[in-house]
Amino acid sequence: MVHSKRFLALLLGTGLVFLLLGIIVPLPVQRVTVPEVVYQKTPCLGTEPAEKVVVNGIGLFGNTSQGEIVKIVIESKRGTGRLFVDFLSGAYAGTDLQASVVLAAEVASEYTGRWPDDLDYFLTFESSTAEVSGSSGTAGIAAGMVALMQGRKVRQDTAVTGFVNESLQIGEVLKVWDKVRVAQEAGMKRVIIPAVQCNQTMIANYTIQVICAENFSDVVNDLLE
Repeated sequence: MVHSKRFLALLLGTGLVFLLLGIIVPLPVQRVTVPEVVYQKTPCLGTEPAEKVVVNGIGLFGNTSQGEIVKIVIESKRGTGRLFVDFLSGAYAGTDLQASVVLAAEVASEYTGRWPDDLDYFLTFESSTAEVSGSSGTAGIAAGMVALMQGRKVRQDTAVTGFVNESLQIGEVLKVWDKVRVAQEAGMKRVIIPAVQCNQTMIANYTIQVICAENFSDVVNDLLE
């Protein structure tokens, strides 16, 4: 996979730690250059309208079993291939979130075979905590970017958690069943989790539809319309 050369981070505020979760997938494609991440206070400024999708991530509060659905708003508009990240609550990003955003862009570019250098991408995390951290949101972010690239929609009745590894397979996440419960209590109809953590006995304890994803293609097929 392509690796970003550097990160530019402007950290905003201090406070509680919020853990996000994501996913991954495998696909051989041409190498593409993914830009650095720029943190800013106001996302997607400009006169031209932006294309937008919203991904339902799942976050836990620190090391507890409690959490919430984290709305990840991803917008694209004419630009020069840059990545911008903002936090609706004025939170700041943990260092692993920076890597997750870049990894998600790499996954999306490998899956589609390109990185649009005529567009900028703006990500806004809508969480109630002072810090957004973790790598489990990677799959959902990457799928959202694919949706924008391909002109598709993201299902709003579905939440997703998973880590994308370097082979684009879906990797394990911490406290996956706590996240399933959080998604169910939030009113989600479906939740996508890593197939390696699927357990039919555990699934039977929930009314929400649990979807087991082995690779990034599974995530795209189950999350996008």
